Amino acid sequence: MSFVPAQAGERVGVSSSSAPAPGAGDSTDRLIVKLRDPGERDPDRRIGELGGRAGERLSRWRAMSGGSHVVRLSRALSRAEARALAQRLSLDPAVAFVEPDLRMYPLFVPNDVYYPYQWNLFEPAGGINLPAAWDVTVGAIARYQDGQPFARLLIVPDLVQGPDIVRATVNGGPRFTFTATLDLRAQKSFEVAGRQVSVFADVYNLLNLAEEVEEREITGAGFRTPTAFQPPRTARIGARVAF
Repeated sequence: MSFVPAQAGERVGVSSSSAPAPGAGDSTDRLIVKLRDPGERDPDRRIGELGGRAGERLSRWRAMSGGSHVVRLSRALSRAEARALAQRLSLDPAVAFVEPDLRMYPLFVPNDVYYPYQWNLFEPAGGINLPAAWDVTVGAIARYQDGQPFARLLIVPDLVQGPDIVRATVNGGPRFTFTATLDLRAQKSFEVAGRQVSVFADVYNLLNLAEEVEEREITGAGFRTPTAFQPPRTARIGARVAF
C-alpha cells in the first residue's frame, strides 16, 4: 500500500513519488525538518536562524524520532507556498531534509514510478492481479487465556467476631476454566467523490464459545458453580470516511 499527502506536497531534499491527493488546496502551518548535524545542542536557535535566512519566522514545536523536528510557521501556507518554502530551506547546508507536515492517505495502487514495469503484479491474465485485492482486507485476532487461579473459601460461623470467610486451600491451587476467543474483521475500501470510504464488518467471539469466566468459590453445594460466562457472538457493521 502506498500513501499520498491529504494536502499534497512532496518531500523536498529526498526522492519522492507522491501524487496529489484529496484536499490538495488545504493549508498547513507546520514543516518537518531534519538538521544535518545530529548532535546540534540548540535546535531551537538553529531552526530560528534557518527561518531568518529563508525569510520566514520558524519555531521548533517538538522533536520527532530519527532526529527530525516539527516546526511551526507564523502563518498558514497553501500547498504551493509550503513546497516553495521547503525548497528554499532544503538549499541551506544545515538542513538534511525538509517537507511540509501533511496528512497522508492510502492509495489502492502504488505510486512507485517503476510499478508500471512490474506487470506480474497487476496483469489479470499473466500476473496475479493484486489491485483487485488491495482494497479488501481481512484480519483476525485469536486469544487464549488460562483460567485464573483462586483459593477455595470456607465460611466459619462460630467465631467470636461472628461468621467470617477463610481460605480452605492454598491460594492459586485450582483454576477457573480457560477462555478462548476468535474475532474477525472484513473491510472493503473504495473512493467516493475524492474521499476514501471504507465499510467493515466485525464479528466478536466468532466460534460463539461460552466458557465460564467466574465460579462460586465458597465451599458448599454450589461450589464451582459458574456465575459468569463469555459474552456471546456479536457483530458490528460500520463505515469510515477519511477527510
